[in-house]
Formats: sequence, C-alpha cells, structure tokens
Amino acid sequence: MSTAGWYPDPDGTSGRYRYWDGQSWSATTTTDPRTAPPAEGAPRRSSGTAPVGSTAEPARAIDPHYQPARAAAAPTRRGRLVLAIAGALLLLIIVAAGGLLLWRGPDLGLTGPNPPAASAWDDSSPTAAPSPRPTPLPSTLASRRPSRPNPSEGGLRCPEGNPTRGPAKPADRRVHGGRLSYPMVAGYAAPQPRPRLAWFYDTASQFQVTEPGWASSFTVGEVQRAGLFGNQQQAAEHTLQCMITGDGFEHFSGRKDLQNKAITVDGRPAWMIMAEVRVDRTDISVDGDRVVVIFVDDGRRDRLSGFVGLVPIGDSQRIPLMDTVIKGLRVD
Repeated sequence: MSTAGWYPDPDGTSGRYRYWDGQSWSATTTTDPRTAPPAEGAPRRSSGTAPVGSTAEPARAIDPHYQPARAAAAPTRRGRLVLAIAGALLLLIIVAAGGLLLWRGPDLGLTGPNPPAASAWDDSSPTAAPSPRPTPLPSTLASRRPSRPNPSEGGLRCPEGNPTRGPAKPADRRVHGGRLSYPMVAGYAAPQPRPRLAWFYDTASQFQVTEPGWASSFTVGEVQRAGLFGNQQQAAEHTLQCMITGDGFEHFSGRKDLQNKAITVDGRPAWMIMAEVRVDRTDISVDGDRVVVIFVDDGRRDRLSGFVGLVPIGDSQRIPLMDTVIKGLRVD
C-alpha cells in the first residue's frame, strides 16, 4: 500500500529512516521513526522501481540513477553571509512547520512507520463454497490508530495493543512473536515490529516488495485473549476484519473465504482463515491479497499467539514459500 511514513533508509544506513509520502522519498532523514514528517515542499527523491524479489521496503525502492550532488567550491565571504542568512530563515521555517506538525500529530498518525499492505497464499484445493462470514462484534475499545470503517464490515473498531512491546528475541535464525516462530525467510527483509497490526503485541515481521506500493509479508505476534479475541476462531475472524476496516486495504472491493477451519500447529489447537481480499486500484498490477490468519492456543489463559501471512493473488513465485512458512510454524 502507498502509505506515508518513515521507513529504513533506502541507502542501507543502519538505524536511519527516510520519509515516504506515498509517491516519493524525502531528502530528510532521522534516527527516530516517531519524528514528525518533513515540512511540505522539502526536496524529494524519486521512488524508482523495485524488481520482484527485492528485499527492500518502498523506502529502499530508490532511483538507481540518483547521484548525490557534488560538493561545490568553497563559498566566498559574501557567499557565506548569504548562506548564513538563508540558514537562519530556513531554521525559522522548520521550527514553525514543526510546531504545526506536532499540533496535528494525531491526524497524521505519528506513531511509527507503516509498512505497505502485504500479500499471501494461493491454496491449491480451496473449499467448494466460501465459508459464511459471522457478524462482527462491536468493540468498546478504541483503536490506537483510528481506522477507516468499511460499511460492508460493520465498522469494526479493534482494541488497542502494542506491536513493538515484547521480550528480546533469540538469535536462532527464526522469527519470534508471541509464542510462535517460523524459520527466517531468505530474500525477505530482516524481522522488525509490524505497527500496522495495532491490536497485536510483540510482533515480528519479514516483508518483501513485490512492486512499488505493494508487498508480501509474514508476521507472528500475540493478542489479549478477551473481547473480540476470546478464542482462536474469533481472533482469526476479527483480525481479518480489523485488517480490512483499517488502513491496510485501501479501496477494498470484496472478500472471499476459501478456508475457515480448525487445524493444529505444532500439536496445539488452532484456527485458520484463508481468504482473497480484493481492492479496486489502478496503480498496482494485482487484484489484492491472499491472506492467511492463524491463531494458536499456546497454553496461556490470557493470550493467543497469531500468524498473519500475505502474498499477492495469483503470485506463483510466493505461493510455495507461504506454504513452507506455515508448515514451519512452531510453538515456543
């Protein structure tokens, strides 16, 4: 999805972020993704094109022809004076703009970077008929990031979580979130939290750009076992609805369930929903995502561990990969 936000610097500098406004990259960088977006009118960098198989986020889909400007000759005394005056004026503009952005912070969603909406799995043997969709339950808890309700989904409001909160992860070449893990996927970006799944806790996600503005991802984490997420089936259904009613699928046009059933994961009871979620957009080549949501009873009374996988509909390269990731799920 072409969602504005701070993303890891496309130049590859560790710990540095660059701002994506939905169409291009800013020249401004920061070490804190919670920083306010740069002021309007700031110089932009071309978004470029990321080939299929790229491990980059949209922030890394940079223009291959971009070259940093060469250093100019040393300015004269008069030139230094002009630069000093221009710098002072620019500082005043930045301070004023910063105050405006901070004041408007809640409207701009300044709570961290938002990876683009992602994609999922093409099942070779879907059910004969789509599973019925239960009526969404109302929620008395407001979402941490205001969602955009879709009338066809009942305007579901999802509870507040903290996707970045969780213990340190072991360095064992597996991606850990909640009490689930899967083998690290080669060719995908290094694991990082997934702020877009705002009702989750302790998330870790790998993703890969499939085309500018669209990506495939695999995420593990956990939710509180209450309200909308009282059991595995409810957690799977309402997570899918939260993804649709939020800002994950702009121009949502339809959902078709292909599987909706009880399964086991590493010997534990679980529930899986696989669905096609379609969008009506002309700026991307795909029709939407195959989405797989799995929740597992990991033995805790207050939490459920979950997996969310997404790949573009009809993506023959990533269908077998999704199947391998799901088969590799393990309860830690």
